[in-house]
Amino acid sequence: MRIKDFALKLIRRMADSLKRFYVPCAFCLLCFVLLSAEIISVKSLSEKIDRLIYSCPLGIFSGVFASLLKSEKRPSLIKAVRITLPAGLFAVGFVARFFIGEDYLAYYNMAVLGICGVMLFLTMFLLSMRRDEKPLFGHLLKSFVFVQCVCLIIFVGLSLCIWAFDSLIYSLNSPWKLYEITGLFCHLLLAFCLFVSFIPEEDEQLKSEGLYTLLVYKVAFPVYLLLLAILYAYFGKIIFTWNLPSGKINWFSSFALLFYVFFYLSLRSEETRPAVIFVKYAGIAMAPVVILQLTAIIIRLREYGFTSPRVLSLAFIAIGVAFMADSVLKKNPKTAYLFGAIVIFTVTLTPLNCIDIPIYNQTAIIKEVLTQNDMLKEGEIIPNPDLSPEQRDRIRSAHEYLRQTEGRLSEFAQRAVFAESRDFEAAYGFPYEEEREDERDYNRYFASYEEKIDISGYSMMRPFSCDSRSSSITIGEEDFDIYDYLIALKALYPEGMNSNSSLLFSYDDERDLYFTNINVEYDREKNITYLYCEGYLFIN
Repeated sequence: MRIKDFALKLIRRMADSLKRFYVPCAFCLLCFVLLSAEIISVKSLSEKIDRLIYSCPLGIFSGVFASLLKSEKRPSLIKAVRITLPAGLFAVGFVARFFIGEDYLAYYNMAVLGICGVMLFLTMFLLSMRRDEKPLFGHLLKSFVFVQCVCLIIFVGLSLCIWAFDSLIYSLNSPWKLYEITGLFCHLLLAFCLFVSFIPEEDEQLKSEGLYTLLVYKVAFPVYLLLLAILYAYFGKIIFTWNLPSGKINWFSSFALLFYVFFYLSLRSEETRPAVIFVKYAGIAMAPVVILQLTAIIIRLREYGFTSPRVLSLAFIAIGVAFMADSVLKKNPKTAYLFGAIVIFTVTLTPLNCIDIPIYNQTAIIKEVLTQNDMLKEGEIIPNPDLSPEQRDRIRSAHEYLRQTEGRLSEFAQRAVFAESRDFEAAYGFPYEEEREDERDYNRYFASYEEKIDISGYSMMRPFSCDSRSSSITIGEEDFDIYDYLIALKALYPEGMNSNSSLLFSYDDERDLYFTNINVEYDREKNITYLYCEGYLFIN
């Protein structure tokens, strides 16, 4: 195909995209403009721009879904929905981001991702209702890769032009900003508008592409079968030894399930015998792997309760099982897409979401252990040093999760994680961590980059970067022992420091050390076992 014909074909596709998906393309254009404004640094509008950017994905994903809705009986209603649904979600997202505080930011992000996920699955549900739906997934994936390659080539070409203009004709003040805006244009706006143009019409004929089939069927598929064989061997080892090691199976099983869905959707249009056998029976073959993964998760749930990753793992397994069921029952995957939308909606947009459920569960674990050992009196925690090691571990695990979660805690949970900075051992009667012979303590310190240093009294400055197994650092040919300074820092900032003040250490009358960052590790006797630091040596 000649370059002219190829360019005309891309232009026609862009025109088709703007005609069919004008609403999501408009939101994508808005997102591009807002991100470009942030790069240019429009400081007076930065906060409002951020809020608008957060809401743009809602308009984009829901806009694609709404653009695919059709109704012969009420075309005017569908036309209105194509505009009001994405516009309404965008407006709700913007208003919500405007009014929520930092305590609810995690919920907002979860809701935005959840709505986008629901709209993505519903879009696939609508597309799967077409008659010739078997090549659909392969067509979309091939189109996505093709679009990214085209946009990458365009980006490289435009970047080369900018570089040539900057070097040969006129020196730009901030060429990197132009590179970033060009990257956004190519990989966001252009890529999106091109990709949605490949979403097939209801009567469009789809066919499997030779290169895509070659890569998926002849290259990636055998590797997946090898992974499946390894998981079966591991399953046999567990049965033989009757021992299930914790923390080793979930990731591999998740990848196996993910790639099962990928190959199931990709190979449904293939008529070769191995592909047909896989589509028919791989769902049954995956059952032991899913059972093994569920067993490992249930063991962790019984010991340490729900966490957000475990809730999401269960949701992912549920969606994968839906595709397995469609495979076994020889059904159209539209049911699995619809079920996936329901699951995502449940774990992101209902009280059963992946933030609150773990908080409720971890709080209940602490209450359960405290109640069993008579450590609760009128809502207050009574110390008890006689808890079993298992009960101590359960409290420590729940406490650590509640302390790190970004969700909203109940009044009791806030007391349990010491909102008032109470000491763990004083509250519960046992230390937060059991003492170990190899126990290490870590601290990190970062200097304030906003503070100015008066260098008028210095005659020389030497930058340094040191990596040491003791408190002694070497700058040039000289050694500097900074143990006393590190111990003083630890006493002043026991949890480390992040840009609170400068890290200026007067080593002697002639030399000062200014640290930009310090990473230090101590043993139980406060000996330095590892030290990495960067900064400047100033000499009077």
